[in-house]
Amino acid sequence: MGKGFVIAIDALLSLVVLFVILSLAFETVQLNGGEWEIRRSLSVTAHFAASTLEQSSLLSRAVLTDNTTGIRTFLNGFPTSLCGSVSAFPSPDSNEAVFSVSKSGCSTSIGEQETVTRGFMVQSPPDVNLYVAKVTLWVNE
Repeated sequence: MGKGFVIAIDALLSLVVLFVILSLAFETVQLNGGEWEIRRSLSVTAHFAASTLEQSSLLSRAVLTDNTTGIRTFLNGFPTSLCGSVSAFPSPDSNEAVFSVSKSGCSTSIGEQETVTRGFMVQSPPDVNLYVAKVTLWVNE
């Protein structure tokens, strides 16, 4: 009888250890899945924002008029937990921004962020010039 009791305690202890290990592994997977979900959500939102800014002509108007009020209004319309910035460059090879605007009340990103680069055309007759917009989104912490 004593021998069976020791085996039962060993089996019970093994099951508890197995349960703890599986619980920790499940929490890790769940946390990593949450980070992946935030990353995917930021990516989708950044692509949507870049498309909206281009199709509404806010990017080209900001370049032509040197007025970024429309873009700042667009960024300020994001939920408080989401921050963003938009910069435009005169060509894919340029490192000097024509303009750069950020959502009001947001600090610099220190965590997860997503950047989408999108080309857009600006017509200033008789020329048409290529510009590149960089839309960066991050979670406000």
